[in-house]
Formats: sequence, C-alpha cells, structure tokens
Amino acid sequence: LLIELRKEGVTIVFTTASLDEAERAARLGLLYRGRLLRCASADALRREFSGRGCEVRTPDRARAQRVLRQSEGVVSVEPFGSTLRVLFDPACASPEAIKRALGAEGITEVEVRPLVPSLEDIFIALIRQRERIEGGYGRADVGGVGH
Repeated sequence: LLIELRKEGVTIVFTTASLDEAERAARLGLLYRGRLLRCASADALRREFSGRGCEVRTPDRARAQRVLRQSEGVVSVEPFGSTLRVLFDPACASPEAIKRALGAEGITEVEVRPLVPSLEDIFIALIRQRERIEGGYGRADVGGVGH
C-alpha cells in the first residue's frame, strides 16, 4: 500500500527504528534524543559518507577500539562481528593514519579495508558527532547508543 501511495506522489510520514525500512523512503529524517541530526535521501547520505569508512580486523579488537575512539579525526568505532567499523573525517584521518595510530600503540597485526557505510553506520556516526559536540563520546565510560 505504501509503495502504491508513493508512486501516486502522496507524502507519507512514518517512524521506524528499522533503518532497513527507512531505506525505502524518498527522504529520511534521522532523529536522536529529540533532535534532527540530518534530513536527506539515503543516496545523499551514502554519498556524503563515501570514502569515510574502513573496516579494521585485529586480534586485539577491544584495545584497538579504545585507541581509535581517542584518535584524531575518527568519528565512530563500532564492533561488527570480528571487525571494527570505523568512520572518519577525511580532512584529518585516513585508513593509513588509522593503521599508524594503532601501530604507535603496539597494535601491529592489523588489516584495514575500505568500507561502504550502511545507513546504520551513518546514523551511528551522526550520533557520535553529536556526542563529541556535547562532550560524551570517547570517554572510557561511554557505552553504546542510548547509554
């Protein structure tokens, strides 16, 4: 029904916690703690975050996560299976800089690969940016989303 209404040009506003569902919308309004973080199409968000992510694989994942959360230019670091999904600001970080930061802390067994960020990665990165502005992200006591 929603797809048919959309084809007819009807504006539909709905809320969901499922980013898979949200992906079907023409425009997304990403909200966190009552604030609009971004309003754009899924494609526009992907373009904005293109080239800003990498996947890090290391046996010392927990320590690598702590190091990267303190690293300049890193926007978000989230565990995903046996890897870390890292989003960064390309103006001050890169996959090479991430590998160097880990090496400087003695974490040398590291594989870094490019990452195409998912909507979930993008949403978490936007939340982390907000938390940095508000002074929360990167502290040792900060947990996951909605801590």
